[in-house]
Amino acid sequence: MKSVTLKDVAKAAGVSYATVSRALSGSPQIGSDTRERIIKLCDEMGYTTNYVARSMVMKKTDLIGLVVPSVDNQFMSEMAYHAEMSARTHGYNIMLCNSGPDLKQEKTVVKLLLGRQVDGILIVPQGPQTYENIRAYTDQVPTVFVSENLRDQPQSVRASLGSPLVEGALAIIQEDFPFLEGLDDLAGRLEVSKAHLIRTFSRQTGISPARYIVRVRVEYAKLLLLDEDASITYVAEASGFANANYFAKVFRRETGMSPSEYLAAAPKKQEHPQMPQNRRLPW
Repeated sequence: MKSVTLKDVAKAAGVSYATVSRALSGSPQIGSDTRERIIKLCDEMGYTTNYVARSMVMKKTDLIGLVVPSVDNQFMSEMAYHAEMSARTHGYNIMLCNSGPDLKQEKTVVKLLLGRQVDGILIVPQGPQTYENIRAYTDQVPTVFVSENLRDQPQSVRASLGSPLVEGALAIIQEDFPFLEGLDDLAGRLEVSKAHLIRTFSRQTGISPARYIVRVRVEYAKLLLLDEDASITYVAEASGFANANYFAKVFRRETGMSPSEYLAAAPKKQEHPQMPQNRRLPW
């Protein structure tokens, strides 16, 4: 079946090809009556923009690929909804792909998106191995890794759906993590129940608030450890851990090495080890 072209619309409207093109692009060079008549005729004839041809000329598709392990998950489906709503406000559309169940399928959908010439990719990775697994492809297009903590990878960001409760919790944690006395303290500052805090924070960020606090403390401890004059006891206390033994146990669990092993493998002492601005971490 033959598709309707701009030439077909121009012939039916009794105007030039250029006039139809200007009408659809919103050009001020034609009157509003002519524009409305052409747009109405396009709807009646079933004309649709040839985005493939347009993208070849403009070198952009106005498409963003969104890759998630599974849309059969409340957090993932909510994130996809908000991503699409935000994309629309900026003139983009979302192409949603499921990457489950493994790294092989994840690479397959990323290759598919590149073949579709998307302008960017948002990806909730299968795991820490994702970055190297698809690096050869993501180096070709702007890519943001969402939710998974990929430590020092530049594309890694923290996922947030903009909930005032979650944003408030993140602000308190990032500013006062050494002084927080558990989730009861955090919930009390936010004036919500602990159960509501845990449920909302976990659903919208993909990580529990308790685990997030631990990760923030560990990242700060890693910076303090770069000062060779800092004792383990001091680092543990300054980072908000109850004692040095508990700190060492948690540090090994989160990093795979003891504080002393990390210090031996870390760069030389920095003059003034500091937390990133506003203590915001790379997830």
